[in-house]
Amino acid sequence: MRVVPPASGVGPGSLPHRDYLFTNRDTESRSFSGALAAFRRLLDQEGDVGTARGNVLVFYGVGGIGKTALSARLEDWIQGGLLDDDGWGASPPIDVAATIRVDLHGSAGQVDLGAALIALRSGVARIRRRWPVFDLAFAAYWSAVRPGEPLPSFQGRDELANAVLETIHDALGDLGSLADLTGAVTGSGLAIRAIRGLVHYLRQRRDTCLALDAFDGFESFLLRCADEPSPVNPDFTLVCEIAGILSWELARITPCPLVVVFIDAAERLTLDARRTSEAYVNTLIYQMPNVLFFVTGRDRLDWYDGTRIDLPYRGPRTWPGLSLSTPGESQQHLVSGLSPHDARTMAIRGRDQLDLPVSD
Repeated sequence: MRVVPPASGVGPGSLPHRDYLFTNRDTESRSFSGALAAFRRLLDQEGDVGTARGNVLVFYGVGGIGKTALSARLEDWIQGGLLDDDGWGASPPIDVAATIRVDLHGSAGQVDLGAALIALRSGVARIRRRWPVFDLAFAAYWSAVRPGEPLPSFQGRDELANAVLETIHDALGDLGSLADLTGAVTGSGLAIRAIRGLVHYLRQRRDTCLALDAFDGFESFLLRCADEPSPVNPDFTLVCEIAGILSWELARITPCPLVVVFIDAAERLTLDARRTSEAYVNTLIYQMPNVLFFVTGRDRLDWYDGTRIDLPYRGPRTWPGLSLSTPGESQQHLVSGLSPHDARTMAIRGRDQLDLPVSD
């Protein structure tokens, strides 16, 4: 007698798990692998990035066609998480340093870019622990929009707070000791108290330069992060600029690490008639030209349309790979119905899992 575990999902009226039924989608996997290789070549080019962007890859198709499962599986693939005998074979030969996922399925047209920024920072922690310039800007922003709250932790660890404290210690220069900034405060709020003390010093001494390897004008930008946003106005445009700082720090590593951000259910952005969140996502992707964004949704991205005046960055010169008229390999791919071979494979797997009386 065969007893099926109650959590296996197998039984009368149940459906096979999507991972078990997933069929090869070889065309999509080859397109994704080729896009990784092309983006790696783009990262290795010398010279300024310019105004054109080639850092977004779109897979679109009707609802229920399998875009979310494909997105999750592609992430597992590049992380080496598939079985050795899987039809896709070994992971692509391109080293991916970190992956980040932004799921919009629960969105009603809005995007929490603050949460996306935390996800980005958590992801790049796999590359190195400290990102000094970004960490200070983010800590100043966090202290403004979440007053009284400690910095977010990653997987239960306060590594961001510790990194901020170490960076402030290195950046003090002639401003004094860390104790001068924090007083007698200890515990999880120490990093926030330290960043507030640092910002206070900068407000008093506008001509101060931190002992930090940052860009010109960073001190003024740090004050903007502390002064412009608030709990009722999170200023997502500023969030996109902070993300751009993380992109700048990534670019200072040789060779630049390849980071992939998976954005799923992008069609949810159209639920907002004003398309405000789509404009923020558009800005975020533009501000991070050395990060590859893999977007899945029901529709093509029409950012190449110059008449989309609701988008800060638009037109075929800005997004040449998204345009219908640009020659060469398109960055938008239709996820269509299964091939006859894949359809037969899925039917056989479903039959075997559910013990259906269906002949070959």
